[in-house]
Amino acid sequence: MSELMAVLDYILNRCTAKEIDAVEAAVKRRRQDIGELSINPKRYAKSMSDSIHESINTSITGLQENLKDFAWDLVKKENPSLSDTELEHIVNQMIPDILAATKSSQAADAIRKGKSLVEDGRINGFPQDAMLEMVFQFISYSKGTLPPEEDRALQNALGDWTRTFWKAFPPALQDLIRSYVKEAIDGDTFQSALTMLLS
Repeated sequence: MSELMAVLDYILNRCTAKEIDAVEAAVKRRRQDIGELSINPKRYAKSMSDSIHESINTSITGLQENLKDFAWDLVKKENPSLSDTELEHIVNQMIPDILAATKSSQAADAIRKGKSLVEDGRINGFPQDAMLEMVFQFISYSKGTLPPEEDRALQNALGDWTRTFWKAFPPALQDLIRSYVKEAIDGDTFQSALTMLLS
């Protein structure tokens, strides 16, 4: 029996009066959602984008957990004398968790929810490409690798440009940058998380 037929059978033959009310309310809400999405293409696109991001990030998290379980079993089998703490350390070295270093941060929360910081091609009013360039300039400055002439050009144009840039970064992006600059996460982890937030 198809899903639709099973649902119809349940509604027509087994629902109580209270359940019928619940079904009716659900149908009204669904009709309203469909109506709003068909009338508002922007909302529809946002809804689709959110669903896709959530699906991708759920898959990434699930795959990561499966790989960690596999690695744990493999290491334990080869080295049965290791403690759980030692095993966990080895597995985390083998398969770094892109969220591990920032578990309670806004960056990690946004990534887990599949929430991009981009709205209509912009982040806090800045085009995606400009925001990405700002991130890399800020990090280069923080790590002492920004060419002096680029630093001077930014100072001439914006004054205290590092403060201006920092204020322009959304909190989740600030969290991610802070973790990377303080070396709580490595470059690959930073790049993966940045791609998720700014995609």
